[in-house]
Amino acid sequence: MNIVRQHNLMIVNEARKHKSSVKIIATGGLASQESAEVFKWLMRRIEYQSNAQAAYQTARWYQVYGGIGWCRLVTDYAGPDTFEQEIYIRPIEDPLSVYMDPHCKQKDCSDGKRAVVFDLVPKRAWRRAYPELADLVGDTALGTGSVGGDWAPKDCIIVAEYFRKVSKPDKLYGFIDPTTGMRKALRGSQMPKEILDVIKDDPQTIWRPTTRDEVEWYLIVGEQIVDSTIWPGKYIPLMRCIGEETIIEGMLDRKGHTRAMIDAQRMFNYNASASVEFGALQTKTPWTASKRAVEGQQSMWETANQINHSVLVWNDVDESNPDQPIAPPQRVEPPQASPAFENGMETAFKQMMMTSGQWMNEMGMAGNERTGVAIQARQEQSSTSVFHFQDNYGEMLRYIGKQVIDLVPRVYDTKRIIRVLTDDGEALEYLINPGMAQAYAEEKDHQNQVVMRIFNPAVGQYDIAADVGPEQLTKRQEAQEMLTLILTQNPALTGLIGDLLLADLDFDKAQEAARRLRNMVPKEALGEGPTQQEQMLGQQVQALSAELAKTMNRAAADRVKLVDKSGSQEIDSYKAETDRMKALADMLPMDSPGLEQMIEQLVKDALATHLTPIIQNNLEQMTMSQDQEAPPIPGAQKAPDGAWYLTDPTRQGKYLRVVPLAQEHKQRGVIANA
Repeated sequence: MNIVRQHNLMIVNEARKHKSSVKIIATGGLASQESAEVFKWLMRRIEYQSNAQAAYQTARWYQVYGGIGWCRLVTDYAGPDTFEQEIYIRPIEDPLSVYMDPHCKQKDCSDGKRAVVFDLVPKRAWRRAYPELADLVGDTALGTGSVGGDWAPKDCIIVAEYFRKVSKPDKLYGFIDPTTGMRKALRGSQMPKEILDVIKDDPQTIWRPTTRDEVEWYLIVGEQIVDSTIWPGKYIPLMRCIGEETIIEGMLDRKGHTRAMIDAQRMFNYNASASVEFGALQTKTPWTASKRAVEGQQSMWETANQINHSVLVWNDVDESNPDQPIAPPQRVEPPQASPAFENGMETAFKQMMMTSGQWMNEMGMAGNERTGVAIQARQEQSSTSVFHFQDNYGEMLRYIGKQVIDLVPRVYDTKRIIRVLTDDGEALEYLINPGMAQAYAEEKDHQNQVVMRIFNPAVGQYDIAADVGPEQLTKRQEAQEMLTLILTQNPALTGLIGDLLLADLDFDKAQEAARRLRNMVPKEALGEGPTQQEQMLGQQVQALSAELAKTMNRAAADRVKLVDKSGSQEIDSYKAETDRMKALADMLPMDSPGLEQMIEQLVKDALATHLTPIIQNNLEQMTMSQDQEAPPIPGAQKAPDGAWYLTDPTRQGKYLRVVPLAQEHKQRGVIANA
């Protein structure tokens, strides 16, 4: 009766319910919050395409049951028709097939120098993968130098993957980056020779000796190395998930959750078996009677436990001795359980809870607690007693994230389009551009809409957050519970945040319902409209504008009156000059040679004294009105050819012609901003 299994499954299935994922943060080197978000979504993409949760749960299962579990990272082509490679997280089904460097000091084995992974490969699969090495695999032998056929089944061979980390000398150069003016540090092995020669000649360049780690990979059959390569990362791609480790007299003792409950399980098994044996040895016969009492009625008494007889007849008097009565048949008490064994089982069960730290409420059984808060407090207490398994599991996830951060710039080293899923469930496309100088950039169109998101994983420095957060599905479930609780306690908020709850639900038409409800949310609640204070200020501005308009109208009327008076004076002057010319014309004959010169002179005098200021004033007003003409689109500038132009923010030094663009939009039926 494996009760230990239930205690272990409480830990394993808790991780299945509340899936965890790593959090990636930017730590420097031109890395930004946006690029860290993209890195996090890229990590989630790797987990999705790898079905990483299966690998995580396999490692977690062995961690709890046996004390250690493993998973690994591999790189492989994204498909049969591409040269692009992807990163995958794979499970290791047998944790005893992994041998890690016993001298590593870090808990995650990040400082391990060597490791071996054994695997069973079917002989047919080996011959297909390595046809040139088919001679190494015989019908019975495992390979050259094998110790015998008892290591593996007859149709399989044992192969070994050997990882070795080698430190090679290198130089670290610190130089001034001419693009940023800041000091930058790079290894000599990371720079082309031409750039390295230029940096060495700079007097501001400093350097120091350092080392770089390379991880060599070998595939071994028997005593022969059949394949080898350089692993792109700087860590051995094996991640362990340990249970409990203790050093006892210089010897490492590693165990899972099962070890502490073994004795209690044995005692439970013994008492349970003894209780069954105690009951089995008791009689099942329901009646006892003397031979004389049932003589002649044997058939009835033999079927008493099969047929419901209306009456059971027995002989109460012996015919040979009537004076001596016969005792009636007696019903036997049913088999009884042994109190000692029952108490032993109950004691063993309590001892199992004592050693595991998981009590009745944690196991789903009723306890003395009656309120939800009390039950939750007891469950949290039980979870705390086994939290070291969760913490060690999180340590494995952090190490996986650290290796992915190291691998991504080396694997995603060519331009490619990737599709990721954000925290809001939105699918976005990103262009991986290793040649870009920034970690993250966006290209926008003339309407300021993002048309391309570009990410360079090789720029910037990233790290894993101290804690491992819940996976996105778990966060959605928590959000649903909290929003439901808030709306239940305050239904008036449904019109403000009800769309958030509907957007997180998965039933059919949930997104359409959320969209319709969102359209009913006030604009100021969404941050799209003016706030209440802004509305009040707007009303004040409108009132002041109206008062200013009235004042300007009155000033304009007064100015018109002055213009009218000035105009009447000018008209009187014009009339006087006209009368003068008419009088002179009457005095001189029409064919007089001096009449033409006199009229020309009078016109010049009139223009010089009266018409010139008026014409000049009109020209200045016309020029001023042209100069103060409002642009059709805010920010546009008028060119000498009379057309309006707008600077294109997406292309430096380029301009958009506003008027034809607005006309084109109108032809298409689009409402132009102009």
